[in-house]
Amino acid sequence: MIAAQRAVDLSTERYDRGLTDFLNVVDAERQFYDLQEQYAAAQVAQGEQFVQLYKGLGGGWQNYQNVPAIRRPQPAVVAAFRRVLSGSASPPSR
Repeated sequence: MIAAQRAVDLSTERYDRGLTDFLNVVDAERQFYDLQEQYAAAQVAQGEQFVQLYKGLGGGWQNYQNVPAIRRPQPAVVAAFRRVLSGSASPPSR
């Protein structure tokens, strides 16, 4: 990747000095971006293969994304009546 970045820099410098046309700069940048894309794809593949290896060796892969059910809120009047009827209502403190 360093070599591709260097090629982009050199082609840009040559274009700035008028020694070459802009097509060389665009071509060097295209090659650089292709290398970056391949590098990112290789990193993703490496991560996926690591997970598969870990699972294949018997490692547990817990799913911690299970969220408990959320209780629906009750209107204040209904909640107050239920609290009074259940006997958990305490008198206001002074």
